[in-house]
Amino acid sequence: MPEVIRLTDASRARLLTYLEEEHERALREVYEPLQSKRNEWEDQYAGKVKPRRADWMSNIPMGLGATYTDATTARFLNTMTAYKPTFTVHALRDSDWVKVAKGVEDMFEFKVQREMRYYDVMRRCVFETCRLGTGAFLAPWVEEYEWLPYRKWGFIPAQQEIPIIQSIVLKGIPLRDLYLPGGYAEVRELPWWGRKLSWTKLDLEMARKDKFFDSADIDKLLGFTGLPDEHTASAQERAGEIAPTTPKIEGVETWLKYDLEKQGMFGKYIVKWHPESRKILRVERDDYPEWPLFLFRYGPRDYGILGLGVMEMAKAYDDALWALVNLLIDNFKIATMQCYKGKKSTGLRSDTEIYPGKLFLLSDPVNDLIGFRWGRPST
Repeated sequence: MPEVIRLTDASRARLLTYLEEEHERALREVYEPLQSKRNEWEDQYAGKVKPRRADWMSNIPMGLGATYTDATTARFLNTMTAYKPTFTVHALRDSDWVKVAKGVEDMFEFKVQREMRYYDVMRRCVFETCRLGTGAFLAPWVEEYEWLPYRKWGFIPAQQEIPIIQSIVLKGIPLRDLYLPGGYAEVRELPWWGRKLSWTKLDLEMARKDKFFDSADIDKLLGFTGLPDEHTASAQERAGEIAPTTPKIEGVETWLKYDLEKQGMFGKYIVKWHPESRKILRVERDDYPEWPLFLFRYGPRDYGILGLGVMEMAKAYDDALWALVNLLIDNFKIATMQCYKGKKSTGLRSDTEIYPGKLFLLSDPVNDLIGFRWGRPST
């Protein structure tokens, strides 16, 4: 477990001010402009097109970028996961390693696929990488234990701590949940970065039981329970997910380099805090030599930390193809459309519905209602 840092009131207030200023600046200058563009690309992937100028006009989405995204994602995943085992042991002939080579390969395969959750995380990460240009995942060292009952010396009831996981575990971070400051090209250069956290009431009650958060802070957090706003829910639906129905409390986990004691000595810390209540919930010392954050970029940009995705690359072609195909359909529709001209005295209105088998009661059927072609096919 990382070392938990106890803060004085003055240090806590100074740290909170720094977090709020940096978070607000990043939201305004980096996160919100980028998220607006991502929403457009996700709409484009989902086949949501521009509104029609008139009800009769064609409005068929092309799906060019979506097709390229799916094809590229499949090729990436096939290249990354098609070969098994992930690690191959080449033992020297007639050495003792020959007998255990297969067992070592199976052990590594279990750790990679089950403990690291490599395939599950990379599947989501690669899809977001191809679609939006960047996929993000966290790779922390995780140790999980389970207490199992046993009888000491055969008759004394006791519990034994058994390790369940002792490994690097990959955790995918959706781009909509990632906060980065602007102006940096590499993760290792960042002064801080953050990600959105979500807790249900059950999560907070478990944190209270484990004394992970202060009980008074948890009571305050429970007053902010609610469903995600419409923008977040619609973004999740655009990404093919189901909008959440369980009320949650949203917080932020910020990894930062900071002079906590104001003595000119910068350390690395992990801060869990809740912006709405202005509460710092937990501060831990970060013992990693580098940020355990990895950005998987599709098309790298010059001196940019985020990549260029297929949907952004294909947007101009998608828009051009959408305009061309729908224009041709509308042109053909207009050229072959049957129109009518009639006398004002017939009592027919301009919005009168016309369909096969309709009976028109006219005084002079030959001259009161006359059909004609509106145009002719053209290119």
